[in-house]
Amino acid sequence: MSISLVLVPYADTINKVGHKKKGFFPRSSSRRSLSVMDLVTEMEEGNITRAIADKAIIEGFMYKLFEALKDGSLVKVDGYGFFKPVLTIREGADKTDLKEKDIKFDKVEFTLTAAGKEKLKDTQFVIKPKGI
Repeated sequence: MSISLVLVPYADTINKVGHKKKGFFPRSSSRRSLSVMDLVTEMEEGNITRAIADKAIIEGFMYKLFEALKDGSLVKVDGYGFFKPVLTIREGADKTDLKEKDIKFDKVEFTLTAAGKEKLKDTQFVIKPKGI
């Protein structure tokens, strides 16, 4: 198993000419997009009946996860990491006089715990040559 990546040059728009930071950062080049059904079918070795039951459990979990996020909770998945909401300001809002209606969900981040990072420590990385 490996993750294909490309190296993207830094776009330093903060520092003055002559002091700009140089270098690259890695960006994953996803091979494919997997659905929940793809994953559970693979996990259940093609047993569609069990895969459908697993998918229902995962969908129930995701429903409860989003309800907990809407209630202001962080959701920890023991041994892996936690989900947390990332908030932002609605377009056109007066940033000097924010009201509750001016805030919205931007995204949900998943942050790995030390145990989660340990599970990924043997991941291989492959840098794709330019032009491919």
